[in-house]
Amino acid sequence: GGTQLPFTKSEYAICEFLALHAGQTFGKEQIYEAVFGYDGTADDTAITQHIKNIRAKLRTAGLASPETVLKTVWGVGYLWNAADA
Repeated sequence: GGTQLPFTKSEYAICEFLALHAGQTFGKEQIYEAVFGYDGTADDTAITQHIKNIRAKLRTAGLASPETVLKTVWGVGYLWNAADA
């Protein structure tokens, strides 16, 4: 909607990775490795927190239901739903 979002570098990288692979589901570990590399210093629970932060920022920017864009696939991971972006 033209609103700039104050994403951190990590949040932006997660969004970029998922958006470039829209419709594909990735586990937290896969996202972590793609964004931070194998030598990252955090664990994959950091991904969960980043996803929460991204959704909160999308909601603040006016997206009524960010969960439809950044979907949780229970037991598997996350996917970017380009149809709702």
